Amino acid sequence: MTTISDDATILQLWLNRQSSPHTRDCYQRDSTRLLAHVAKPLKQIVLGDLQGFADSLAADGLAPGFPSRTIAAVKSLFGFCQRTRYLAYNPASELNLPRYPNRLSERILGEQDVQRVLAAELCSRDKALLTLLYVAGLRVSEACGLCWKDLFPQVNGGFSTVFGKNGRTRSIALPPPLWSQLSCLRGLAAVNETRFSIAEQNGAG
Repeated sequence: MTTISDDATILQLWLNRQSSPHTRDCYQRDSTRLLAHVAKPLKQIVLGDLQGFADSLAADGLAPGFPSRTIAAVKSLFGFCQRTRYLAYNPASELNLPRYPNRLSERILGEQDVQRVLAAELCSRDKALLTLLYVAGLRVSEACGLCWKDLFPQVNGGFSTVFGKNGRTRSIALPPPLWSQLSCLRGLAAVNETRFSIAEQNGAG
């Protein structure tokens, strides 16, 4: 096993294990914030330092989910350091994730609100994307990452191969009305259909 000799190397190895560029960016900011707060190398950090860091996040008045996500990143980092034997023990193992109210329901539109959005005057691209998000239950990142080569016709409508978080892949059936919308858009797509995503397709009135 190659010996890892410095914090910069172990941090880069940890970041490189994150498959999502968004996660890598967040984790890099979180680790930078931690090290700036404790002003110590990783091998000198103890549970008290981490608890102080967690308390500082709570005191900063940040968005409710931010401290929890940041501490999750810290626990991931120190768990990785222990598994790779860069650290003899994991000081974050006893660090609890901050609790915050679950307000997911407040961010979910009711069916009538969704229907009003879909009935609004939108270009064909935007209407198809919104319908795709609602009908197929996709994340925004999943819809934006779809390419024409990921859509396949079938006897009744079509289906899509969706590449989700953590490398998960799933197939989602698309009902005939939505498939018709997407087929019209595909007719307007650039010749190199594997290059341009659905979300990049110019809207048409």
